[in-house]
Amino acid sequence: MLGKTELTEEDWYYARVFLAAVRIDGSKFILLLLFFTMMGYMKEFLTAMLFFALVRSRMGGMHCRSYRSCLLFSFLIFFNSVVVLPALFALSTVQGVVILAICALMNIILKPALNPTRPVPDKGRLMRGKCMVFLVICLLSVYAVLTGCGSCAMAALWVIVHQTALLSLANIKAEKGGEHYVYFQHFSF
Repeated sequence: MLGKTELTEEDWYYARVFLAAVRIDGSKFILLLLFFTMMGYMKEFLTAMLFFALVRSRMGGMHCRSYRSCLLFSFLIFFNSVVVLPALFALSTVQGVVILAICALMNIILKPALNPTRPVPDKGRLMRGKCMVFLVICLLSVYAVLTGCGSCAMAALWVIVHQTALLSLANIKAEKGGEHYVYFQHFSF
């Protein structure tokens, strides 16, 4: 028959994981979007979320054991990136670009945080992911220059700094444990 495809058990597994991720991450996104919209930071949040998603989808990162702790951790990262740090540190365009250059280089040097339940990607795929992250951060640098490090660019800058710092912590933990790959780090609070 034309168009009929049998899905393997592995295909069904990945479909279930994808749907669960959409449900969980989608609900967190909606809750955070509502909060930041009510606070008057919708554009800043959406810009930060866009760059965060582009980087995190390629480099991985920290994960929580429960939905509530993940929501709280996500809220803290985005609240710091969108509201607190831009208010505390008024960066010039040059300072913003230098910070982003450091983050871009660190993301090339650091190992991505892999999911231990999935096969390890080949070196070519890992390098393509790192190059994509480098390009995304360079694009953010151009955006920061064009907007004079406006509020949206600053929110995105700080969320990239958070992501890079968390990835650095995961790499340090893996090095101390003598692991060849960096796997998702789970924590609870």
